[in-house]
Amino acid sequence: MSTIDIPEYWTAKEALAMFEFIDEIRECIWNQYDIQIAEAMREDRRTDTGLPQGSEDFDDEDIF
Repeated sequence: MSTIDIPEYWTAKEALAMFEFIDEIRECIWNQYDIQIAEAMREDRRTDTGLPQGSEDFDDEDIF
């Protein structure tokens, strides 16, 4: 992920406007791509933990 430099000269109103704008964009993206985003997040967690694909389907009770 890259670093984004946020201007330090914004007024509180300008910062709030940008915050609300970003929040609105985030909501629109989620409404359009919620399933794909959720699947990508699961895949990222699976990759980060090193678990084999499909391992999240197992229940601890099934093992014992």
